[in-house]
Amino acid sequence: MDSKKTLKSIFRDSRSLKIVHNYSKVYAPLLEDSRLLPVRLLEVGVLEGFSLIAWAEFFPEGEITGLDTFERVSLLDVKKRLGDSFRLVQGDSSKPSPLLEGSEFDIIIDDGDHSFESQLATLETLWPLLRRGEGSRYFIEDVNLAKSRQPAYEQLLLGVKSLDGDFIRHDLTSQTGRPDSCIISLHKD
Repeated sequence: MDSKKTLKSIFRDSRSLKIVHNYSKVYAPLLEDSRLLPVRLLEVGVLEGFSLIAWAEFFPEGEITGLDTFERVSLLDVKKRLGDSFRLVQGDSSKPSPLLEGSEFDIIIDDGDHSFESQLATLETLWPLLRRGEGSRYFIEDVNLAKSRQPAYEQLLLGVKSLDGDFIRHDLTSQTGRPDSCIISLHKD
């Protein structure tokens, strides 16, 4: 692994859809200091596994877990692509999973169902699994900022504000021309 390789090039080379949203601009400065640490990362929304491959390259000492319903791409197909390097959990991120019981993560990324209702339910379910302290982060990707979605976005923000942590909205919509190029990042105090 080339520790000098940028996250943007890792996303591009792994074929992660995060490149479309220019998310490396958000993630790189927030996660660079943890790059060579044994972070425990959970990503919701595996699809074909390309983002998991990217995270494994970015965090070579990390333990990468993917959570998905595996309705669009089967768990077996993803396992064939990824091999045994990743922990894959089948389940609904908006409901507690016995397979994640007792787990604690340094980084949680919600790239699952992009409806505000699901994003809020996933946050409420997985927030307790986020480790407290420096370097811990929870990210909600693909937050849709279209004016027609404003009432649902406000509900998501109410849920975010009710948690014991700080949050930042990273709006990349003007750079990408996409109303869903936004990440909300949270840090647990």
